[in-house]
Amino acid sequence: EFTHRGIPCFSDGARKLSAYPGARLILCALRCAERGYTLSCLTELIRTGLAGVTPEQGDIFENHCLEKGIKYNAFTKPFEEEEAEAVRKAIAEPIARLKNALVNAPSAAGKAEAVFAYMEEMELHRRTAELSSRLRDEGRHQLAEENAQVYSQLLTVLDQLHAIMGEGRLSVSRFAAVFRE
Repeated sequence: EFTHRGIPCFSDGARKLSAYPGARLILCALRCAERGYTLSCLTELIRTGLAGVTPEQGDIFENHCLEKGIKYNAFTKPFEEEEAEAVRKAIAEPIARLKNALVNAPSAAGKAEAVFAYMEEMELHRRTAELSSRLRDEGRHQLAEENAQVYSQLLTVLDQLHAIMGEGRLSVSRFAAVFRE
């Protein structure tokens, strides 16, 4: 509230990594890959602002899904409505590729590589840098710096999973649970 009134404010309260849009994007994608698509998870992913979908496009997608009663595996099938289909392709198809890679990678190392490939496909590094720049332009310097560090923190988590669990066999559910921790 202070910054909205033009009063500089600093808070040193630690935020969990999962509180940041970049991490939420990955967590939503993992949840969909692990448990199946839900509209709430896909809209949360869109609302991170890092999925390459505008808020307006996200609204069109959400309204279409609600109107048509689209659930679960129906997100893997093309939509008739062109704008909603463009959003579906942008978000659901990369998740389908992530799920396929996770299922086909028996080891934690392979699953970490699958998540990294998803991050690359979603251009997460570039998009988090753009988000940080926008926040900086808005005068939200602390949040800008925090968001700028998220991508490297996600890489650190993946590196740790890769190093610690390595070639050990791990289910998608267990990998997702460890990643969430």
